[in-house]
Amino acid sequence: MSFKTSSLASLSSLITKGTTPTTLGYAHSDSGIPFLRVQNIFSGQVNFKEDTLFIDTDTHSARKRSQIQGGDVLVTIAGTIGRTGVVPSCAPEMNCNQAVAIVRPAQEIERSYLRHWLESQDARSQMLGSTVTGTISNLSLSQLGELRVPLPPLEEQRRIAAILDQAETLRTQRRTALALLDSLTQSLFLDMFGDPVANPKGCAMTTKTPSALTPCC
Repeated sequence: MSFKTSSLASLSSLITKGTTPTTLGYAHSDSGIPFLRVQNIFSGQVNFKEDTLFIDTDTHSARKRSQIQGGDVLVTIAGTIGRTGVVPSCAPEMNCNQAVAIVRPAQEIERSYLRHWLESQDARSQMLGSTVTGTISNLSLSQLGELRVPLPPLEEQRRIAAILDQAETLRTQRRTALALLDSLTQSLFLDMFGDPVANPKGCAMTTKTPSALTPCC
């Protein structure tokens, strides 16, 4: 099924980006307002609690155009193109650097749907076709605003977003389960045989392939 498309600019009340505080004569702080970079945005999440820089309230006030609100969709536009995250409604005041674009969706588009679309192959192809490649890749705000977004009815947007959210949750749970299984397998091996380097159980060394997983000591 195909839907009409609209430019991201027409579906947003604001598309802007941040700047580096030092370019305006300000500096980072040890605490204060979280200052987001590319590494704070990954797989739809905005992590403002880890690996985060800070700016003071004066710097935040001076950089009004890049003040982030709950519900904003953040998109990385320099270095790593196309990481996205939706800012939680409970998030504190935040700001960002020039590698992060702030998209404030209008009422015609669901935030979660937009975030998933921005990570789709369709969006990525449009972004890669617009990037300016030098020492790093960059996507300008005007290029970001020109992206053509499929626009089904709001209810359909919510349905699509809910399905994709569920699929993402299942993928995350699967990765977690595989990591736990790997850890359990390693623990069982060490319990049976000990550290293969230290060899505390005095197992005999051999180049033959064992016929069964049994201790050799």
